[in-house]
Amino acid sequence: MERKELIERIVDELGEKAIPRLIELLKKEEDPETWELIADALIAIGQKGQDALYEEFVASITPTPVKNDPYPLTLASALAEVRDERLKRHLPELMEYYDELGQMFIYDIMVELGVYDDSLVDVVGYHLLDPSSQSENVELAVVVLAKMASEKSLDYLIRAYSEFSSRENPSMIALILEGIYQAVVKNPHLEEKLRTYENAEEILERLRALLGERE
Repeated sequence: MERKELIERIVDELGEKAIPRLIELLKKEEDPETWELIADALIAIGQKGQDALYEEFVASITPTPVKNDPYPLTLASALAEVRDERLKRHLPELMEYYDELGQMFIYDIMVELGVYDDSLVDVVGYHLLDPSSQSENVELAVVVLAKMASEKSLDYLIRAYSEFSSRENPSMIALILEGIYQAVVKNPHLEEKLRTYENAEEILERLRALLGERE
């Protein structure tokens, strides 16, 4: 039985009684994808499961976070998706213990929680356009800017589209187009802004093609 099936079976059969077993599994596992599955399962159980996940997150950074440890960030990301306000108090401390990639994950958490200002758009945009940025940082920057869904974040995505088009990087172009699409879906007012760019028709045509492939 695969891990996902095992976790689903535990939840279906035990409900809230599965929480201790899931936390035990969470502590033993070393695979980030499995952490995500278990975290999602705990949240799906309800408030008690979410509380248990938050407590495990706190335990994982006590007394201080382990430098660049992906485990607490994975738990925090799951909690951020359900807008767990308790995370806010921990974000400043977390920033001190992670490299650029880890900080990008923290920026993503901040955006999910709505605890950021306009200056963060520039920080994330810098990582997106910096030629020295690692590919993982660039990919996550696209995701974060798309979630911000502001005119300024759209500006960075459009600039990135032009930049990576000149480099002939098809996979990154596809990711950026997806980011533009997600930003417009989240904030429909951006469609009007999108049409003002010099390469708007090209981008819109490629977005239509992207959507057509999904039908």
